[in-house]
Amino acid sequence: MNIYPLKPVVTSNPRLTRDYNANLYSVFSISACLTSREAIDLLRSGAIFDSITLVNGEGEDLIAEMGDVENWDAEIMPFIYRTSITATGEKAVSQLHEVIMERHCIYGA
Repeated sequence: MNIYPLKPVVTSNPRLTRDYNANLYSVFSISACLTSREAIDLLRSGAIFDSITLVNGEGEDLIAEMGDVENWDAEIMPFIYRTSITATGEKAVSQLHEVIMERHCIYGA
């Protein structure tokens, strides 16, 4: 049985990853920071995500892996959010939690 976050945040920033993954709200939200490569590997192993948050332009290879955005099937594909985070520490973590809760979609309904 694989255990993985249902709402991954895609970033290669190690400090943001550490702070976000250590936050209890992230844990209770079934969310965690992953690199794009880690998320792709999970998809290939059968993971199903509820939503994916892309931070600071990262994750385009993940989107390409999931399919053609022109033919995105909102019934089976996750919500995709794109955000820019310039803050650090807990402020950055709070900004990411707000993005996930607001559900600003790029693809999906």
